[in-house]
Amino acid sequence: MSAKAFVDANIFVYASTDSAAESDKRHIADELLSHNTECIVTSTQVVNEFFSAMRKNKIPDSRTILFANAILESMDVLPVTSTTLKSGWRILERYKLSYWDSLIVASALESGCEVLYSEDLQHSQLFDKKLKVVNPFLASKASRKH
Repeated sequence: MSAKAFVDANIFVYASTDSAAESDKRHIADELLSHNTECIVTSTQVVNEFFSAMRKNKIPDSRTILFANAILESMDVLPVTSTTLKSGWRILERYKLSYWDSLIVASALESGCEVLYSEDLQHSQLFDKKLKVVNPFLASKASRKH
């Protein structure tokens, strides 16, 4: 991966799971996160969403904090600024996304990413002719069929 890529919260959640049912997704998420971390970016919003998801899954805060610290230390974590908010509102109106997804797309575009790894958005969707959504779990299934 040489292009800058933005990572959504679900990738971090799968990377930190111990669930046997999600072991395939954990492996894919681990692979994605272990390659070229200098090219991976995320946002403070995503770290907060990760924390919230871990709590919903009843993961102890101490474990979540360890993983969240690893995110903070291993990649660029961008703040959501007033510029991000305004860009997110434009994206919300243009693409009819949820508010939170619009902010993620805005953050990815702001940081100059070409790829947004997420399970929550439409695979292969292109935003502003610059940012392509990739669901790494779908991409993996497709490659296993061939």
